[in-house]
Amino acid sequence: MPLRFEEGSVVSDSQVEHFLDTVCAPAFTILGNDLRSRVRFHLVNSEAVNAFATKNGNIFINTGVFLMADSPEEVIGVIFHELGHVACDHVTKAMDLMKSLEMRSVVFRVLAGIAAGMTALTYKDGMGTALSGFLGGTSLIDLTTLTEMMHFSRSQEGAADQFALNVLKKLHWSINGLAIFMEKMVRTSGVNHVPLYLRTHPCSHDRLSSIQDAQKNLGPAQTLDREIYQEFFKIKAKLLACTGIQNISSLKMFRHRLVKVPDTYHCFGESIFLHRKGKFQHALEALDRFEKIHKKDAFTCELRAQILFENGKLSQALKFIHAALKMRPKDSNMKTYAAIIALDTPFREQWKRSATLLEGAVFGTQKDPQLWYWLGVALGKLNRIGEMHVAMAEYALSKGDIQEAKRHTKLAIDRLKNKVNKYFIRAKDLQQVLKNITPVKAYD
Repeated sequence: MPLRFEEGSVVSDSQVEHFLDTVCAPAFTILGNDLRSRVRFHLVNSEAVNAFATKNGNIFINTGVFLMADSPEEVIGVIFHELGHVACDHVTKAMDLMKSLEMRSVVFRVLAGIAAGMTALTYKDGMGTALSGFLGGTSLIDLTTLTEMMHFSRSQEGAADQFALNVLKKLHWSINGLAIFMEKMVRTSGVNHVPLYLRTHPCSHDRLSSIQDAQKNLGPAQTLDREIYQEFFKIKAKLLACTGIQNISSLKMFRHRLVKVPDTYHCFGESIFLHRKGKFQHALEALDRFEKIHKKDAFTCELRAQILFENGKLSQALKFIHAALKMRPKDSNMKTYAAIIALDTPFREQWKRSATLLEGAVFGTQKDPQLWYWLGVALGKLNRIGEMHVAMAEYALSKGDIQEAKRHTKLAIDRLKNKVNKYFIRAKDLQQVLKNITPVKAYD
């Protein structure tokens, strides 16, 4: 569980992934395995309130969505709306329309250019006035193209809303969350400020009204499982402690941020805040208080392991990360964190297991660039120096340090002798990528 991460980075967080899996599982039961297999969620560290889907089923959700929402129903409304874009293949259709409109615009611009040449040749013959209307068509075509795109975009948003509403109705869940979230977006917009969510998700009065009308015509909704509320408020408390605290110096100031989080979840956020402020013992005491109210789970064990590890308590950290893994044995994020902690032990066999696990992560589905750094540490401990340089080149590239990436890539190619080794192939790929990139100084 990363407690420190860069603005705009994609964050691997088991707790958020567990929450999304939990709320989407009933929906996928209705929607089928095909959609389930296509969708993958990603958390983006950005306080800008936004969520969006891509062509291949990736759904990106900014931390700002969780920070803006006051209930899990609001986040669920946003998630199901994005599922609608994936299910209806809106991204592909939008790309096809863009290509069509772009081609149409090019044709008219070419014709307009020809007409401009004709005007220059014939103006003296009195034909300029007749052709000026044709030339004015260039602006008309641009306006027509824009209008068509806006209409298409609005119709897609309406369709995604209806998809979300239909799924919520079938589940007998409240649809009020989506309406509340949209109302918040509209209220926060002004003449000089339009929230990113509204810029990427055009909201008309009719669209908002249709969501509100659907709520009026619906009977009583089932209450969500208690676990969903618990996980939502823990996530919100955590994100409030992980983002935007640069100018918050005291616990009293931080507690003001938690005003919309129920009191019983405050200690979870306080524990993270105190840890980030270097108050190790106070952080553990806050976590103890939280676990007296809420039962210990994999995520509290993971948090305790991280606090202990980052304060040099290695054996205790290993104990709690292994306790977390007993509760969530298939959790890839927890496995990689256990591998990172194990690198601080004096045991070579532990280093080998860590290297194997981290290799599987970086060459597999986990795309956290920080894992390349830890893989480099593991490979260095095992004296696999050529491969270590590949890992460090990948890490340097992710940080924007092109010169350092080139240096590590050259050292890797010089040391690696097996030309079919996956690290050598990776090094050659890096060399090709880096060839035409101008080195810039990296900033932490």
